[in-house]
Amino acid sequence: NGYVKFTSGTNNGIRRRVKSNTTKILYFDLNLTDAPASGDSYFVLRNCDQTWFVCSGDFNNGANFGGFPSIPEQMVLR
Repeated sequence: NGYVKFTSGTNNGIRRRVKSNTTKILYFDLNLTDAPASGDSYFVLRNCDQTWFVCSGDFNNGANFGGFPSIPEQMVLR
C-alpha cells in the first residue's frame, strides 16, 4: 500500500502504485516505459487504502478509523 514517485532521470515526474514488494524489489501496477538508471532519484511513500484492516493493523490507528468496518464488500439482493 504505497507508491513511488521519480524525481530525476528519464522517469522524472512519473508516479506508480506499488502492487507488491520483496526486500529489494518493488512491483508496480503499471510498467515503466524506461528502466531507471543508476543515479536516478525517487521516493517511496506508504499509503493507506482506507480499510479497517490496514488502519488498525499496519498503522495501529484503529481508534481514529472513521469508516464503516462492518459493511459487506459485495451486496446481496434477495
